[in-house]
Amino acid sequence: MSELIDLVASRLAGADDGEPSALASLLGALERVAGPLAPAVAWATGLLVLTLERGGTCLPLDDVAAMPEARVLPSDLADLDAEGWRARLTGELVGDGPDEPVRPLALVGDRLYFDRYARLEDRIAAALTAPAPTSGADHWRRVAEAADDDAVRAVALALADQRVHLLSGGPGTGKTTLVARLLAAIARAHGSSALAEVAVAAPTGKAAERLARSLASGAPGGGALAPTTLHALLGIGPDHRHRRGRSPLAARLVVCDETSMVDVATLDELLGALAPECRLLLVGDPDQLQSVDLGSVMGDLVAAPSLSRTTLREVRRVEGASAAARASLLELFADVREGNGPRVLERLRADSPGTAFLPIGESPTTGALATVLDEAVERAQSLARIARGEETASLLEVLESVMVLCAQHEGPLGRRWWSDRIAERAGQRLGPVPGVGVPVLVTRTDRANGVVNGDTGLVRESRRGAVLHRPDRDLEDVPVATLTHWQPWWAMTIHKSQGSEFDHVVVVIPPGSRLVSRELLYTALTRARSRVSVVARPEDVLDAVARPVRRLTGLTAAVARWSSTPRRTIGP
Repeated sequence: MSELIDLVASRLAGADDGEPSALASLLGALERVAGPLAPAVAWATGLLVLTLERGGTCLPLDDVAAMPEARVLPSDLADLDAEGWRARLTGELVGDGPDEPVRPLALVGDRLYFDRYARLEDRIAAALTAPAPTSGADHWRRVAEAADDDAVRAVALALADQRVHLLSGGPGTGKTTLVARLLAAIARAHGSSALAEVAVAAPTGKAAERLARSLASGAPGGGALAPTTLHALLGIGPDHRHRRGRSPLAARLVVCDETSMVDVATLDELLGALAPECRLLLVGDPDQLQSVDLGSVMGDLVAAPSLSRTTLREVRRVEGASAAARASLLELFADVREGNGPRVLERLRADSPGTAFLPIGESPTTGALATVLDEAVERAQSLARIARGEETASLLEVLESVMVLCAQHEGPLGRRWWSDRIAERAGQRLGPVPGVGVPVLVTRTDRANGVVNGDTGLVRESRRGAVLHRPDRDLEDVPVATLTHWQPWWAMTIHKSQGSEFDHVVVVIPPGSRLVSRELLYTALTRARSRVSVVARPEDVLDAVARPVRRLTGLTAAVARWSSTPRRTIGP
């Protein structure tokens, strides 16, 4: 390993115990391909690796000086602008964008990529901006004529002219209701059999389940479909990550809900699976937490002015104990979304209907958390009584009554901390297999045993022994002995809560945590249907609201490039 590689890896990635870091191994591989690395290439590649670790897809060269790691750059690189970096990065390793032959790195405008991600974003942008075939336009014009309101009519007309349409909006703005009414208009225009040509999907099993319930209750026609996960729709997973070469999906319309949770690789697979005449409706809230994998799909696409989109802003849904409580929640959501920390804290402290603030110190005690802990314990005890047949309350209502949402799994006030205390007070013991009365969250898909990541339910006795019963899915109970990846569902991380809703959400920010961003807090709060309790120090609430996550991506720019390129219509 050269001294340069050792220097870059140790400063940026922190190799320890004399073992080469992953970054050092990567730089070494590049050096074996092209010979000794130029210093600028080594340092820029190191910074690019960091952007990918943070969920980005590329390194905008104008942003290098603003990165925290810029302070460790050599003096001759620290003050370079984009033009200066471009001049230093030319050579055998760096190609000039996706139109060039494959090289390990690619420069697209003023963004540095690993070649794979440059081509991936370029392929996505090309598919998003491809003109729709004229052969399908009449279908959607007839749907527009059958629409029962202006919003549905506008979406149908957009789908007549565009392959892809965006439907964005915050909680309660009626996105799912609009989709249900669009399905009803399709059925009126072309007969109920036309719904067989519609595929509806979401990134997780839980999101798909909630979508199914919302469509069924949203409007006539919504209950005719069975939403599935995107991975199930595409037939991809840990063992089959790509579907290239397979036949296109047999669908005239694909609806993807919770698009903010979709990563760029999955979006690429989805676009590649569409038949030429198929339209795609991407639905989501751009202010929510992004995918756990690479990209910032919904935010990037909403920021691309050339893409067809409908934005819903008027809040139509009033749930919960009262309209006042719901209004209080929606005002809180808006203040978080806009980054107004002092106003967020003021609303929480005002003890308005629907919101509560439980301030804590550096070392929180269970006594300070007694109110929300008691409620979580009551849920656990009620579930145990239902599992034993001692209580007849609705299982689904109890499961979704209250949930503690944590920023992390471990540590003070983490998911495990809460689960241990709830289990102890509820008289539950945990072993390698969940016992009767334990609510379960499945954490990995196992299709052989009939469970998907995000499945939830309650362990109860049956003639076959202990089984996991999932009340929100019309599926067979699963023997708990087959469950290999699961968590007790007394508390969960905010990341895992995406796609779920609960009557009362308890949002926990550990003292001094740097993990809670504005998007993470917004995602946690918007899981609530009627009530929110925030457990945190005041300064940590302010810090979270003031800490938006910015992923470094180039998808918006790629869409702009393709939008300005003359194109031919896809298909006949």
